[in-house]
Amino acid sequence: MKFARSALILFLALCTTVPVHAQSALEKSEALEIIEKLASGGRDTWIPAGTIKAAHREYKAPRTMDEAFITRTIQEKTSDYETTADKAQRSEELQKMYLEAIPFNVRYELSNESSMTSSVVLKYDGDRFHWEVVILSRSDSVTPSADLSGNYMARYFNQDWNSRRVFAWDGREYTIHAVSAGEAIVDASNRLPRVVGGPLTAGVIPWGSGPLSSEDLAAAKIAASEVARDGSRQIELVIAPSGGSQWTFVLDPSKDYAVTSAVMPRGDIVTSIGCSGYRNVGGYWVPKSVAIEQRDAFTNRFSDPTSGISPPSTSVLRGSRRSKWRSAPAPPWSITRR
Repeated sequence: MKFARSALILFLALCTTVPVHAQSALEKSEALEIIEKLASGGRDTWIPAGTIKAAHREYKAPRTMDEAFITRTIQEKTSDYETTADKAQRSEELQKMYLEAIPFNVRYELSNESSMTSSVVLKYDGDRFHWEVVILSRSDSVTPSADLSGNYMARYFNQDWNSRRVFAWDGREYTIHAVSAGEAIVDASNRLPRVVGGPLTAGVIPWGSGPLSSEDLAAAKIAASEVARDGSRQIELVIAPSGGSQWTFVLDPSKDYAVTSAVMPRGDIVTSIGCSGYRNVGGYWVPKSVAIEQRDAFTNRFSDPTSGISPPSTSVLRGSRRSKWRSAPAPPWSITRR
């Protein structure tokens, strides 16, 4: 059975359609000149170093609401566990807890609809980082029943335990602080990637790498046109990668061709990005708001992915479920058990 994946929104900056007053196609040499400028000036983060503060609003849609499919999945998971001889849970008590949690865990994974608002402060020096996330509010459509109280085999986002988290890399050790839970984990074995994201990377277009590398762009079909919207000059750039779907970007030439919107289909997922309120920060154009949204290419429903933010003093992004930033997406880590 095919069903839509869940979706996240990094930023609540919704794109609006404005009338196009004039449009003229650019010469191929002009389009290639823009491409070369973008590919040679690519970056992985909005700023190379500094502090970003952001507000993050995130929405995640259910993967499916097909009750028959959910019930069948619960039955299959239950049967598989009961017939597994070498269970990870050794004692009868733990096995009973795991078995009792299966219906909730399956339903939470497949049909939960959630929304969350958080504040983020991220300090970065080009390598080391201190990334703090504070959950301000959260709602879930699927919540554990009273009979699962104390059953830590029930897996869900526990706000009491995850309301304040800090991810810190000091160049030697990576430490995850669950401040609200009174716990800390030091990754002494280097099993976790020292990766920082959130408002630092949300909505950044990877010019110069992957399918947008100079080599891949040289093999792609490219078309560009100049459009005027309400007196503002913009460039609409269409890229059809070899063997891939068509990507469309709207660029602001007055800001070093900063991306104001992008639509990038890949596989069965369509990612849409909107950036607004650009400011020049130390020679880098940084958006105040970024919206990222991902949808299933076939059903147009929100799909499964990444997140967004809205900062008091920086940028905003949106991603595949639904997330709104005024600067960054939430880290992919939370406490699910005691």
